Amino acid sequence: MKIFIVIMLFSGVVQASWLNFIFNKDKEASDKKTDQENSSILLEDEDTPISFEQPLFQIDPELSEPWQKPDYKKSLGSLGYDETTFQVPEGLATQVNFWKSIYTKYSSWQGVLHDSEIIDNIYIEVDFTDIMKNPSLDDYQKRKAKENLVKQKKLEIKERLLSLQSVKDPATLTGEDLRYWKMYENVEGEHKYKDAAQKGRLRFQLGQSDYFRQGIYSSGRYIRRMTEIFIENKVPIELVRLPFVESSFNLNARSKVGASGIWQFMRSTGKLYMKVNSLVDYRNDPIAATKAAAKKLRSNYELTKSWPLAITGYNYGPSGIARLSNKLGTKDIVEIIRRGKSGRFGFASKNFYASYLAALKVEEQADVHFKNPVWMKPFTYEEFVTDKSYPSQLLEKVYEEEGFSFIKYNPQFSASIVNKNILIPKGITVYLPIKSEVDFVSAIREHKGVSTSVAVSDILQYRVSRGDTLSSISLSYGISIQDIKDFNSLNGNRIYVGQMINIPQK
Repeated sequence: MKIFIVIMLFSGVVQASWLNFIFNKDKEASDKKTDQENSSILLEDEDTPISFEQPLFQIDPELSEPWQKPDYKKSLGSLGYDETTFQVPEGLATQVNFWKSIYTKYSSWQGVLHDSEIIDNIYIEVDFTDIMKNPSLDDYQKRKAKENLVKQKKLEIKERLLSLQSVKDPATLTGEDLRYWKMYENVEGEHKYKDAAQKGRLRFQLGQSDYFRQGIYSSGRYIRRMTEIFIENKVPIELVRLPFVESSFNLNARSKVGASGIWQFMRSTGKLYMKVNSLVDYRNDPIAATKAAAKKLRSNYELTKSWPLAITGYNYGPSGIARLSNKLGTKDIVEIIRRGKSGRFGFASKNFYASYLAALKVEEQADVHFKNPVWMKPFTYEEFVTDKSYPSQLLEKVYEEEGFSFIKYNPQFSASIVNKNILIPKGITVYLPIKSEVDFVSAIREHKGVSTSVAVSDILQYRVSRGDTLSSISLSYGISIQDIKDFNSLNGNRIYVGQMINIPQK
């Protein structure tokens, strides 16, 4: 039995991804036929929301330890890597600095209104502090007040830009009018101020400094094991930091279109690398998902022969970025961002690599950007591959008797699996607490301290007979073929006589 050190979720404080609102899983961002399975989350091409769905949680000093500066020399020998691989290209310095400021300067009570094409043209900084501290407002009223403030400021900016379009002599300008004029002084175009006022150009971006600091804390739970996995796969360990952009290392991260886990795998992509079905979803297991991400990123590199393109391909789709590279005749990410005119290759895709580099640099200097950054302590667990089927409520009772939660140790299962007492079949990996005075494996096998009369509901087992097909079984029990395949982790339609098929009941 292998013992691993990782940090598993053991408190309910970790909430939904702070980037689920900055990013949008828009599958039109790449070719639908070849890249539909890709698992990246896209930055919004227009505004980000004015707040995050879930609040910050309190960092527990008892569960913390000092943050450790990463040692990227461990990446030497990785595929396509040298010490210059993730240096900031000169042509991306402006974008990287913009995202660094979002991650370090502005909190989630602040934001900026800026030009999406000339990203460092920041018109104003927006501060929601007075709204957030107003005791007479409830959460809904605060959200509406913030939305109205952003709308009001956008209107003011738009009016100023449109008025500047008719100015002939800047010598007549003062104050903010003059500052705005100078922003575009060296920009070509007869209608440059009018163009800057158009929808899509004037963009709001919410700050992230408080959530990024929280992400550093959360990352400590499993980043050491993740680093080992990337080394084993000869993938640069700098890429272990990609979840800062995807999910802020939040196990509970779910997107509205189905991306899940710290690596934000879509269901179709996840199935290529791990079990993803109605019983178990290893996208939500940080270790299994990290193994999948290492393989996915390595595959992207083997296709593109460039880490900047491989990373952009994690967002835009590997085939999509490879085609764009071939079309433009270059692998230079700066040139591709500058010259890529595809409607699907918009603000989100063009800024993904820069936002990743910014996150990489910020985390590397966390002690510079944040006061006393800490990691959550690593959590130890051991793997148990089920040797037979077990009722999920039996497992939960074994954990509860020793003060643990089965679901919090095993985020690959949903709470409904325990609530419905679904049978967990043979061959499924379960994570066990390491506690010297308790042999969890024996307790589970012997039903130690647990009633053996636990009823298994919502499931029955069917033994395949000669002439049976998935179609005939689905018709007999009134469920879809896909549900049967998902529930039994079947990749194809072939079944054999004597095989036991789990049938979920309505």
